[in-house]
Amino acid sequence: MATLKKNKKAKKKAKSKVNSKASKKSKSSKKTAVKKAKTAKESKKKTASKTSTKK
Repeated sequence: MATLKKNKKAKKKAKSKVNSKASKKSKSSKKTAVKKAKTAKESKKKTASKTSTKK
């Protein structure tokens, strides 16, 4: 019984490790996505201002 309990604990630890890694990855990817969205908005603003100044 003791070995079974140890195995269960080890499996849980492994799962939590994987989960924490995945959550970290998703957080970083979200940050990059936000950055990309911001830069896209800024570039759109820049192009809009350029076209307005040309007129």
